[in-house]
Amino acid sequence: YYASFIDTTTQTASTTNTWVGINRLTAGNGFTLPSSGKITITNPGTYKLTYSIQLENTDNAIHYADIWLKYNGSNYPDSNTRFFIPARKNASGDNGYTVATVDFIGTSVATGDYVELWWVSDDNTGHVTIPTIAAYDGVPETPGVIVNVSQVMYTQLGPTGPTGPTGPTGPTGPQ
Repeated sequence: YYASFIDTTTQTASTTNTWVGINRLTAGNGFTLPSSGKITITNPGTYKLTYSIQLENTDNAIHYADIWLKYNGSNYPDSNTRFFIPARKNASGDNGYTVATVDFIGTSVATGDYVELWWVSDDNTGHVTIPTIAAYDGVPETPGVIVNVSQVMYTQLGPTGPTGPTGPTGPTGPQ
């Protein structure tokens, strides 16, 4: 099972924890996207999830963004990474960019498990965004968010075979 997801909107940072929007499943088998940002797993197993999020800073100061996973609505342990986005280089619009890329491996145990990406920033004035850059001069569109998921192992629990016959009971010893 595998899937590739993208988001083609521009998302603005907040100092309040916010889910990272994902608006399109571009290819896949075994996953659904029932709402923006909620990746639902239809087949339990062990999966590798890789995200690539483009962060832009239009401010003259450095800002940061924390990005982490939630699994079935709860923070996934030890999944946060802090990314620093450089300050704008000059007033003519050479903004600062960072590409946040992280790999995770985790196990889904039930049909319908889901994962989400969440983020928060030290900036709530609109300077930090996850932008999508439109196609230009033969260069294709740059989605702000790309998420790829691929199965690396099936669950190791499976059906068991039939139980064989029980042998005869041995003699009882003295009392």
